[in-house]
Amino acid sequence: MNRFYAMVAILAVVLGIAVFALLRTGGTAPAAAAGAPPTVVDDGFRGYTLGQGTAPVEITEYLDFECPVCASFATIQMPTIKEQLLNTGRVRWRYRDYPLPIHKYSRFAAHAAQEGDSMRVDGTPTFFANGKKLEFRRLPGSDDFKVIVDSVIAHSPPKPKPR
Repeated sequence: MNRFYAMVAILAVVLGIAVFALLRTGGTAPAAAAGAPPTVVDDGFRGYTLGQGTAPVEITEYLDFECPVCASFATIQMPTIKEQLLNTGRVRWRYRDYPLPIHKYSRFAAHAAQEGDSMRVDGTPTFFANGKKLEFRRLPGSDDFKVIVDSVIAHSPPKPKPR
């Protein structure tokens, strides 16, 4: 049984490193057929942003690159979120590194954690929509984010179009 947990841990680390590498390089996977790939912007040491700057909703995810739950979310839910929300211009997704002390190498993979403290991030993954912390009783799925985005858009005044 211990081999099983060792293999799961190794897989989680490999997935975390792969996600980090894809975010760092802008990804090399083919774009979804639904539309153009989301724009990747390097924020310097603060994280990365996917999606258009004019998106009406901004989701911020604080994550740890050695966190198996974060890796699961990135590999299972993010492809659908990208297809339904990022590629359609409805959401901009901001990644913020938040290495947890229980993960030996996550600090090496992270760029900065000081912002997570100021936002009262207490675990990973933690999400914010337009600066407001989102509370979930379980790991959210793409449908949960779709409901949030629909609600925010429905209750927000339209943004002026850039000139």
